[in-house]
Amino acid sequence: MVQSNHAMICVAAFSAVFVILAVLAGVMQIITSIPQKATPQSEGVKPLPVSAPRVKAIIDAAQVAAISSAYQGIFPGKHVIRIEEIT
Repeated sequence: MVQSNHAMICVAAFSAVFVILAVLAGVMQIITSIPQKATPQSEGVKPLPVSAPRVKAIIDAAQVAAISSAYQGIFPGKHVIRIEEIT
């Protein structure tokens, strides 16, 4: 009967997971370094300055729809009137 060395199996599994995560981190680094093309929806949108915490954020229609549908699931029959950011 062959005995397996549990320590070697654990080291091999840990190493495999580490290599896979390192490769995925490299792929994510490459993907995030590729410049994005401007879409018609994002042409007029400017990023918020970091030093101005009270600047109004731009909420697009997808975010409003997601918030409204989530709220409808929790409170059926109610409507979202105003969306505010709580800091």
